[in-house]
Amino acid sequence: MTIIFLHLLIELHFMKKIIFISIAFLMISASALAQLDRIGVGLSFSEKIVYNLIAKTGNPGINVRTWIALDKRKTMFIVPSVTAYNPHTVKPNSSFFTTTYLFHGDIDFQYRIFNEKTLTVVGFAGVNYTYLNYNVELLIASMVDPPVSGATFGFGPNLGAGLEMKMTSFWDFHVNAKYAWPGLVLNAPESESIWDETKPKFLSSPLTALVIEVQAVYYFHGRGKGYRR
Repeated sequence: MTIIFLHLLIELHFMKKIIFISIAFLMISASALAQLDRIGVGLSFSEKIVYNLIAKTGNPGINVRTWIALDKRKTMFIVPSVTAYNPHTVKPNSSFFTTTYLFHGDIDFQYRIFNEKTLTVVGFAGVNYTYLNYNVELLIASMVDPPVSGATFGFGPNLGAGLEMKMTSFWDFHVNAKYAWPGLVLNAPESESIWDETKPKFLSSPLTALVIEVQAVYYFHGRGKGYRR
């Protein structure tokens, strides 16, 4: 019990560091390129990924993003975002357990498709970076041919759409759905059955996932006089 408790403390400390670094990175990047318009924080729910037979990802993830306007009418944006998912621990048998960490980094081009007084529909496309790390803890030191820890990462396109619901002149509530397709997977084990052998590897990436996101979004300067409920 003590070992498990210490393990959970280490995971919590690790997640806090990742989230802090991610928020700082987004704010510095956006400030360097343009005036910071708004920032969003929320939850992401990714389709479960089973990797290398022993690694299984968890939910939810904490997502942070910001918007960099490309035009005066604010119909087009560059949207960088980062997501750190909840570490997921599984115990396949009495010999070992694994803890899997999943991170997403995205840079999207977002375009306003439809706009009404309190509702905006947007579409977006961009690039996704996925990093997956799994840590194996042996419970039996003398285990024969034990599994080992590992990590992999991949790059690929993003495609999605979202609803932006205006709550007040300073707050929005967003719901997004996207398909992350990191087909260029690097550092992947060639010997394991993680690929669909009937397709090219780029088309059968084990890191591909459908992601649903919900966010509270804050406007630093409000929407101005043009906003109406």
